[in-house]
Amino acid sequence: MNLKKPLLFLLFVALSCNNETELIESENKFNSKQESVARGLMHPTSQENDNFEKTLQWVSFISTRAIMNNPILRMEMYSILQGRNAVSIQELLGPNVNSNFKTKFIQELENYSGSNNSNQIVHNTLPGIQTPPRPIKTCEDNSQICSSPYPGDQIFDIFWNEILVDHCIELYFPKGFSPLISNVDNNSITSTAHPLNTSNFNDGFKHNTIITDDTDIYGVTTISTINTSYLNTPRDFVIVARPVRTISKCKYDEYNLNFLSFLP
Repeated sequence: MNLKKPLLFLLFVALSCNNETELIESENKFNSKQESVARGLMHPTSQENDNFEKTLQWVSFISTRAIMNNPILRMEMYSILQGRNAVSIQELLGPNVNSNFKTKFIQELENYSGSNNSNQIVHNTLPGIQTPPRPIKTCEDNSQICSSPYPGDQIFDIFWNEILVDHCIELYFPKGFSPLISNVDNNSITSTAHPLNTSNFNDGFKHNTIITDDTDIYGVTTISTINTSYLNTPRDFVIVARPVRTISKCKYDEYNLNFLSFLP
């Protein structure tokens, strides 16, 4: 009896099954890897979330420094808002924008980042100034001597790209905004950011128009709890930097949050 043909057939079947098993296993591994990547995109790491929240803090902080003691810029911001309670960073700082606010924002960012374009001392190297910790990578210890791990111009470019290209951000004024801020009445503006979670509060920075002593030479103090009750603070406006979703670019599917629900 000729056994060659049955043996060859069985060998072919065995090899086919083995190859099919390998293909299924490879496909399963690929799908598993793709799912892992997708999960990573859908759920930002705590560090990514923390860095983005700090970036938002810097956006509101620098915006507040720009308009705090400048009546012209406060009036300009009031005119830009036109009764709205929010305005996008693109509208304020976009490539086609030519405004006093944009000029002042850039100047303040250069000061804090230590850019060579600035002729002034970096603000947060002076004692007493309280600033958000952050990915802007300037000095965070409030000491008089500080060195940055990156050149100031690089810090500026990275941050500028982050807020205008990588993300979609807007300034939200939960109490509205008035250009009439008086030094006599000790008015102030508090800058803060969306916490990027479901918390109903976040840290912020109170910018005073009156400087009381040398320990707070720029009138900035940290406030640990900015919440809806804080909005009732007399003579105090609040500026919140928060993400804004767009149809094409910034869907922020990784954040299962309603950004509009913070400090409504």
